[in-house]
Amino acid sequence: MVVRRRVKRVETPPRLPIWPVANGVIFTVLEFIGLKALAKVLEDKFGGRVAPMMLEYEDTNPFILAVHHRHSFAPLDVLRPVSKFILPEGFPAHPHRGFETITYVIKGGFSHRDSLGVKMRYWAEKEKGDFKPAIQWLTTGKGVLHEEMWDVSKGIEKGPFEFLGISQQELFQIWLNLPSREKLKSPRVQLFGQGSVDANLAADFNLGDLDEEMERGEKRVRVDGRTKRERLEAATDAYTSNKIEPLPIKSVSEPKNGVRVRVLSGSYGGVEAYADAKTDISLLHVTLTEKGTWRLEDLPISHSAFFYVRSGRVKVKGLVDTDIDGNSEINTHQLGYFERGVSSEQGLIEITSSSPNGADLLFFAGEQIPEPIATAGSMVMNYDHELSQAYRDYEAGLFGEAWSEILPDDEWKRHLKETSVPLAAARADLSSSSAAGSDGLELFWQSMTMSAAAACASCACLAALFLTSHR
Repeated sequence: MVVRRRVKRVETPPRLPIWPVANGVIFTVLEFIGLKALAKVLEDKFGGRVAPMMLEYEDTNPFILAVHHRHSFAPLDVLRPVSKFILPEGFPAHPHRGFETITYVIKGGFSHRDSLGVKMRYWAEKEKGDFKPAIQWLTTGKGVLHEEMWDVSKGIEKGPFEFLGISQQELFQIWLNLPSREKLKSPRVQLFGQGSVDANLAADFNLGDLDEEMERGEKRVRVDGRTKRERLEAATDAYTSNKIEPLPIKSVSEPKNGVRVRVLSGSYGGVEAYADAKTDISLLHVTLTEKGTWRLEDLPISHSAFFYVRSGRVKVKGLVDTDIDGNSEINTHQLGYFERGVSSEQGLIEITSSSPNGADLLFFAGEQIPEPIATAGSMVMNYDHELSQAYRDYEAGLFGEAWSEILPDDEWKRHLKETSVPLAAARADLSSSSAAGSDGLELFWQSMTMSAAAACASCACLAALFLTSHR
């Protein structure tokens, strides 16, 4: 039996001005004086805001957080040097443990460096009126530091104003919970779409010297239960799951229905995504033509399901309540949450574009993880004492040592070589002797003093997470 899934609630996430701030402030003022439609058009055209979505975990489990970024970076922007001095253009090195981060790039690109010695770049490309997106899927596992900075060499659109070199950026950042059995496994990354991965730094470390040390009977220092060699070999293994070459993002076209679906995770229409998710989820980018209708018929009603309208307007058969504006439509930049049942029956979801230019939305669904969740800052575990342990491990250097985002690659490599084991080993005893009752949130703020800029850059995302922390 197929049961129609109804939308029980519609929300409009806040949109905060950033990159560039001036644009975002203008759009916010336009909304305040009632020109919401104009603000949305201008934001889509020029960028300047970020929307942290304060997800209700009870309704979105296993999805924890979603953030929609729309920015632009102009070389001739006279305020940009001041902005860069106050706030880095991206997210400097910061720690994670216990969940997965999904970065879906629609415009522009991102540059990634991490404490395991991997640098990767990934970006979206325009092609014949369409675009080819990219996804980075990072399983943080037992812990990793990573840096994410905007790649302003990407996203420069061709046309009469190309000479201005304005980089247009748009992406979604998504946090996905892991079941407890996966939280302390080794980190892993997957890359899909357009991107490149630099050679792993393990090749730059002299593993031969380590062999000689072992032959001479010198003490083998273990960090987090592994020797230096084991850590480096694990890094190499973890970051070659895609054999360096990114795998493509699959899609399904339904011309009769006016639908195109990019299958980012899970399956749809007989097509299964390459992403190796640790939970049973579906992540779909759905594009509708004018009056196009998308139907999903095989999703159990016990699975969480919600969607975010990136552009246009849609109607959903089975809408329980009207949205906050009193309309029967769900508009651009709004979230719709579907009702969830407890049986294994299949649920029917039907979404129709009601915009003359069509609509574009991101659809999330997943089997709920039947475990408690505890969050603080950039860690996601099951219990508070595990959060405290995560921050003690970070403070002890077991995730690696943070670096400055302005370090050139050769200096970054040197930093990792010098700190991969010695600093962590020196602090190992500190971790075991720390007070078991230390508060995870307090430790988070202490640790972030190592990079005040990183704390500022991440404030929108982390504020959303703090406000929606669940125990």
